[in-house]
Amino acid sequence: MTRMLVLGVVSIFEPANGYQIRRELLSWGVEQWADLKPGSVYSMLTTLTKQQLVVRYDLREGTRSVAVYSVSEAGQEEFRALVSAGLTETPTMDRTVFKTALSFSPFLHRADVLEGLRGRLSGVRRVRSELVDRIELNAAEQLIPPHVVHSLVLDVALAEAETRWLTDIITMIEAGGLSFLGEPGGWIPPSNDSGWEMVDQGARYREQISALLG
Repeated sequence: MTRMLVLGVVSIFEPANGYQIRRELLSWGVEQWADLKPGSVYSMLTTLTKQQLVVRYDLREGTRSVAVYSVSEAGQEEFRALVSAGLTETPTMDRTVFKTALSFSPFLHRADVLEGLRGRLSGVRRVRSELVDRIELNAAEQLIPPHVVHSLVLDVALAEAETRWLTDIITMIEAGGLSFLGEPGGWIPPSNDSGWEMVDQGARYREQISALLG
């Protein structure tokens, strides 16, 4: 989760400094839904730099030095792999990583997104069937405490709701809905979105990096 989130923000706003990356993630509420602590962002940037998935540039910003990060080619491949896996391979009843991957799905081609969503749908249907079998077996043999059975019934209802949602979004994407990698269109933030400040700063960072690299 943390790798995907940090690589994702750097991919969107590169080059960006660590404070900007941390601030952007906190604006998404990641402390609540991803259990991502602010210090984890800097730790992950250090790890990704060591693994050569992001490139660090030490620049000057006024009177102070600042570390600025861009995603390497290997980092781009890693990020796309994480998003693709997040659509399909995360535990079916844990939707946090899946929803994060779906948010970053514009970095994938349409066919890859559809493949991931179809895989997710297959997994949800399988889990729903297993839950129903377990409930029916318990009705005959009383193997599970009653309050746990009600919890399983909730899981069945959630799986059925997600099955309907996945079926609808797959149909919409098959028909050309939404925009993905290499396609025109896509969402543009409003003019007062704080992300535009990062875009402007990124342009200045690129000028410094070009001068630094000669």
